[in-house]
Amino acid sequence: MRRLDRYLLRELVVPLLLCLGGFLILWVTQDIINELDRFRAAGLGGADLIEYYLYRLPDELPRLLPIALLLALLYSLTSLARHNELVAIRCAGVSLWRMSLPFYTLGILLSGGLFIVTDYFMADSQETATAVLKRRISEETGLNRDLVNNFTFRNDQSGRVWEAASFDKRRYLLTSPIVRWDLGDGKSRTISAAAAHWTNGVWRFELVTHWRKKAADDTPPAETASFLEFPGFAETPEVFLNHIEVSGFSVSKLIKKSRFPLRKILLYLKYKTEMTEEEEDMIYTQLHARLAAPWTCLVVVMIAIPFASLSGKRNAFVGVASSLVFCFSYFVLLRFGLALGTSGALPAWLAAWGPNLFFASLGVGMTWKAN
Repeated sequence: MRRLDRYLLRELVVPLLLCLGGFLILWVTQDIINELDRFRAAGLGGADLIEYYLYRLPDELPRLLPIALLLALLYSLTSLARHNELVAIRCAGVSLWRMSLPFYTLGILLSGGLFIVTDYFMADSQETATAVLKRRISEETGLNRDLVNNFTFRNDQSGRVWEAASFDKRRYLLTSPIVRWDLGDGKSRTISAAAAHWTNGVWRFELVTHWRKKAADDTPPAETASFLEFPGFAETPEVFLNHIEVSGFSVSKLIKKSRFPLRKILLYLKYKTEMTEEEEDMIYTQLHARLAAPWTCLVVVMIAIPFASLSGKRNAFVGVASSLVFCFSYFVLLRFGLALGTSGALPAWLAAWGPNLFFASLGVGMTWKAN
């Protein structure tokens, strides 16, 4: 890396860390004030709060990091312009595109890092944070908050339908399960059991009554067994838990931001191939929004560089104020796009990628003009 690249990155990293740290402090402070009564009711202590916000952090980073990066870029670049350093760089024969290379590289690295952190290393952080919040309530009241009553799941791949009186998410236990699936050519099979639990990688059904239908007009006799195991069933507890989480969100929550890691969306689509038009709009908008969200870091770099480089006489306040306008406009457009995509008014890909494409094109055009 050239000395100029190292210098420009050093001028950016310090404001970036300060801005990100400031936003994190403001976010935690505001959230504690708003949720203080809830935390008291949950009986959370200091250690619980620290753990809770550490698990909440990956869910907030896609919103906080791009804003911090935008403010840091605008501040550092306008500061360089005010001291005529950008003019000196340009007079030395360095084009605006070449000067921007370390910033673009940082934007790509932050985008990739944000995607990896939120979708792989801490994909279940939101669920874990909720568990921390409800941990002491469950202990004090003795309530089983892991129990899902009237559980139903349909595997569209195999045509297998699961029904149960309840599903214990912690113990992987189904109460009074009934499983039906079509074998083709009029053949089908039905299993009814007192319970089923996941053990050694298979579902073990206990006190089983099952029927093997060999033709469409057949009335098969009931067979009984003390237990049955089905290694061929692809429905693991992870599949059930993912279905419960994804299908449990309301439209009003899904239009605000991308809620699910990419892995969970793809797992849901693997077994849920038959959906209504409304379900398709919601899940595919979430899919494209998850793919588009991390690239916000690169987009804000593309916007900040030409904007801060248009003039060398502006003070830092103008750049910061302008960045807030761009930031506000971007997130309004992002929320608006999610709402239109979820409601089916726009194609899912356009709703999610539209804001990035618009602001990226604007940044390229402004950089071309400034160069």
